[in-house]
Amino acid sequence: MTSFPHLLPTALFPRVASGMAIAVLISACTPTNPTVPTQWNTYQNQRFGFEFPYPQDWVALPPPTNQDGRAFHAPDYPNIEIRGWGTLKLTGLEEAEETPTVPKSNFTTEQGLPAWLEVEVGTEESVMTMTLESGNVIYTWQGRSPKDRFGEYYSLFYAIAQNYRLTP
Repeated sequence: MTSFPHLLPTALFPRVASGMAIAVLISACTPTNPTVPTQWNTYQNQRFGFEFPYPQDWVALPPPTNQDGRAFHAPDYPNIEIRGWGTLKLTGLEEAEETPTVPKSNFTTEQGLPAWLEVEVGTEESVMTMTLESGNVIYTWQGRSPKDRFGEYYSLFYAIAQNYRLTP
């Protein structure tokens, strides 16, 4: 049997191909220099002290009575939505075990805030969620669309997540 030491063993092909596919997927999913035009509106939440930009023609949904955040949808597509909200972390109670925790950071906002950014591609709907913790608050921002439209909105969602800010 002839040996070709410069070639990978056949058993490694699936692992190498899988690793290459993941690397290509990750590099393809990270937009370069996303920017938000200055003519966009900015949602500001006074209760939790955060803000994020959104396209000026998007429609604001009624705010919840607890004023924890706000949602907006695309003007012609109510099922394409962005939203942000804050959640107080419970401490000293049995329910505190149910309080979500933020995984280690894999993303940094323009403000320099470490966050967790996750993309879920579902069979019907796809969602980008950014979560970060500061003090006793968990901040969450999310963009969602039907799966077949997610590619059109990915860069928009990413740019908004990058420009998410905590306010004094």
